[in-house]
Amino acid sequence: MNRHEALEQITAIAGRVLRHGDASAVLFCDLDNFKEINDTFGHLAGDELLRTVAARIRMGLRSGDMAARIGGDELMVMLQGVRSLGDAVTIAEKLRRAVAQPIPTSAGDLSITLSIGVTMVEPGESPDAIISRADRAMYRAKQTGRNRVLAFNEESDGVEARNVSWQPVL
Repeated sequence: MNRHEALEQITAIAGRVLRHGDASAVLFCDLDNFKEINDTFGHLAGDELLRTVAARIRMGLRSGDMAARIGGDELMVMLQGVRSLGDAVTIAEKLRRAVAQPIPTSAGDLSITLSIGVTMVEPGESPDAIISRADRAMYRAKQTGRNRVLAFNEESDGVEARNVSWQPVL
């Protein structure tokens, strides 16, 4: 799915939340230090790595969930039917761990990590508002060490961290 299709899907999901009260979440994901992969190992290895990351994310999603590449190394995941922000964070953490496993490429096994921002979809809100919250949480994850999942917390107008005790190396 591309960026335009992802925005259409978020709009539809926000409408369903408004009409039916279905809880949904958006994950804004960014590959940590992806430029260095391309610069060091070449674009072929970078493309192979991206395809494997996408496959691992798809494998970690349920049939009603969606994933989209919205920028060079930015991905968005829409989780439908999650019960809570905690459930969404648990799924994001599972995706983060799956992506962190070594990836075979033509340049050898490479490792990459994800920084992920998580937010719940509020009834009837615009896709821009949803994405902005998830994006802010993702940038905070990058600022606080990368390779982590941060959930946006409206009450504190910030994010809550789920830290990891290790950081894979390239």
